[in-house]
Amino acid sequence: MRMNQEDPVKEGEPEEGASSDVLICRMTVPMGEDYPTWHGHVARNHPDLHFVTMSRMILDGNLVMEDNTVKGLFDREALANEIRRGPNVRSVEILERSENSAVFRVILKPTPFTTIFRELEIMLRFPCVFDQGVVHVTVVASRRDIGRLFARLRKLSPEARMVSIRHERALSPKSVLTDRQRKIFQRALSAGYWDVPRRTSLQELSEVLQISKSALSESLATIENRLLHEVSQEPA
Repeated sequence: MRMNQEDPVKEGEPEEGASSDVLICRMTVPMGEDYPTWHGHVARNHPDLHFVTMSRMILDGNLVMEDNTVKGLFDREALANEIRRGPNVRSVEILERSENSAVFRVILKPTPFTTIFRELEIMLRFPCVFDQGVVHVTVVASRRDIGRLFARLRKLSPEARMVSIRHERALSPKSVLTDRQRKIFQRALSAGYWDVPRRTSLQELSEVLQISKSALSESLATIENRLLHEVSQEPA
């Protein structure tokens, strides 16, 4: 379903009987010149380059780790230095290099954009594309949660737009997860890791599963990405 400029999905006004439906929604969120993040600033400075955030993980100490792929013709070290000068950036590492692309691991403090998703406990589907200062995002959530999210994003960026919205198709974790991942998923789900509010912490869950906190965090991120990627596929 294509959305017009005045989108009907509003906070507090879900369709009757549909507030718990799981939907896939695509949005565009322009980031203004004064937006406190390196993504929009660097993407605007290099309109000929293609920026994609492939994954994002929450670290201890209120920090976020992102892996970003940049494609095009550019000086890798110069771009890494430009990213380092961005707001909230703590470190930048070049993980991979090729003739026309590179992967940058960026550690930074949470931005207002990522904070909205954390506070609403809505997962952002990756990859996430940045095009000349505009971020293109996909989320999988209930109609009510999409309305709450869109209302918050419009406060952050008044030009935010809902591009499309549709129902997700049925999914079984057995089809996309390994046996080990399925065990972790089921234990985390039953323990209330994804409940709102959350009923168990990453530390508590790691002790129950007897694996390190960092390994569990990586496993949960992989599980979330696989499930989100699967439900976000267009139906045949």
